[in-house]
Amino acid sequence: MANHRSVPSDILIIGGGVFGLSTAIALLQRPSYAEANITILDAASELPNRFSASWDTSRMLRADYAEKEYTKLVSEAHKYWKDLSPSAWGGEGRYYDASLLHMWRDILKKVLKIPRILLGVGDIPSPSMTSKSCPTKTRSRRRDLFQVPAEIMAT
Repeated sequence: MANHRSVPSDILIIGGGVFGLSTAIALLQRPSYAEANITILDAASELPNRFSASWDTSRMLRADYAEKEYTKLVSEAHKYWKDLSPSAWGGEGRYYDASLLHMWRDILKKVLKIPRILLGVGDIPSPSMTSKSCPTKTRSRRRDLFQVPAEIMAT
């Protein structure tokens, strides 16, 4: 038996950032939602919110969520945002790929000395120490996304 769900007549989306706007655009592009009233509620009085992570050329579209569902959503939305044609999500300057440069092993030893010199900090906490002092509640198992190699921590 097929699962037929009716489309709600009113939809409220909390947040006008990348996730909220992506959701609204995706719904508006589906014919079954043509009659739905879609409202976006954001803390800012105008969109885009100039204080959000998705504002300006440093806007962020990150996929490092603990929940697999969020990571899948970002991955799917990113495909649409990367399309820079004028009528697409990323067109007319709405998306800019600032890229990310990782320069690890060559400079990491020097970078790790900065907190020690400036702040008198003895060590950078390990992921397990961070988890103990800043616990998170997730439905899925937590994975450490950032780990400094042991040979560098020993210096």
